[in-house]
Amino acid sequence: MFRSLALTAAAVLTFSATAKADPVTFFPGDGSSVPNFLGFDPAPGNILNVGAQQAILNFSLTGQPQTFTSYGQATIPSVLVSGGGAAVGVSGANLTVVFGLTERVVGITGTPGAAGSTATFAITPGGPVNYFQVFQGGAPANNLAGTGFNDGNLVLSGRFTNTLNIPTVTVTTANAGALDQFGTNNYPNSTAGLTGAFTIQGNVDFLNPAYFSAGTSAPTFIVSSQVVDPFNAVDPSAAFLIGTTLTGVAAVPVTAGAGLGTATGGLTTIGPVNAGDPTTNGMSNQVQGDLNVSFVFVETPPGSRVPEPATLAVFGILAGVSGLSYRRRRSPQQV
Repeated sequence: MFRSLALTAAAVLTFSATAKADPVTFFPGDGSSVPNFLGFDPAPGNILNVGAQQAILNFSLTGQPQTFTSYGQATIPSVLVSGGGAAVGVSGANLTVVFGLTERVVGITGTPGAAGSTATFAITPGGPVNYFQVFQGGAPANNLAGTGFNDGNLVLSGRFTNTLNIPTVTVTTANAGALDQFGTNNYPNSTAGLTGAFTIQGNVDFLNPAYFSAGTSAPTFIVSSQVVDPFNAVDPSAAFLIGTTLTGVAAVPVTAGAGLGTATGGLTTIGPVNAGDPTTNGMSNQVQGDLNVSFVFVETPPGSRVPEPATLAVFGILAGVSGLSYRRRRSPQQV
C-alpha cells in the first residue's frame, strides 16, 4: 500500500516460472477484471516502528541487536500488469493493505538522530509479529484517522521470510520541520529528515479464489518500499493495528503514532521530534512508506491447485537517498 521512498522505495519486480504460467486475471471487486495481473501498486502510506528509537539507543550503548515491531497500512488505488503496461486504476474497489513484522537493529554509524547517521536492520521471520494482508470493501480507509484498512473481504495473506537487501535508514537532517507537510499540518510534532529502503520476500498462505482466475496459485511475493520523513504525500496516521500477532477482519485500531502529541513516555509515542535524538524523544518513529508488491503467479489447469516450481527475478530497486524527491502518484515505478 505504500509507494516507494526510504522504507518507501520504488522498485519493479518480475517473476518467471519454470513451467508454463498462464496470464492471471484479477477481479478487484468493483465488477471489473484486470488481465495479466502482476501485483499491487499502493499509494503512499504509513509505517509505525514501535520501539525502534529505544532499540537504536540500546544498540548504540550495548552493540547487541535490539528488537522492535513495524506496522504498515495503505490504500491500493491501482494494480500492476505484466508486459510493461501502465498501472490499472481500481480505486472504486476500496483495496487496502496492512502488514506487521518483527525487526531488529543490527548496525549504527554516527550518533543516533544526528545528520548523516545511519541504522541498518534485519527482519526476524520467527518473531511474534509477521503478517501481510490485502482487503477489499468495507468502510473507506482514512489515512489521517488510521481506520478502515483491514475490514471487508480478505483477498490474500502471507508471511515474510527474508530480506533481499540490507534495510538502511539515513538521517539527512536532525530537524526537517513539521512531520506533517501534506496539506494541513494536523500534528504538533516536528521530525528528523529520513530516507531509506527495503525489499522483503514472503510466502502466500491464502489466496481468495473469488478475486483471481480459476486455478491461480501465488506461492511467493515481494514487497519493496522506500521510506521518508517528513510526510509529504499522505497524512500521518493517528492509529495503527497493533497489539495482536495477526490483524483480523475489522480489528479495532489502537490509537498510536503522530496523533498523540509530544509526550516522551509510552512505547508507541514518537516524541516531539519524530526519529530525532533517542535520548530526548519518543521510543518509536513514524515514516511515510511507498510500496510495490509483486507475486510469483502460476495458473494451473482447472481442478489442480498445486503450484509448480517458480523462480523470482528482482527487476530493480530505486533507493531514496538525501537528494531523492518523493513521487506522489506515478504509474507503476518499481519498488
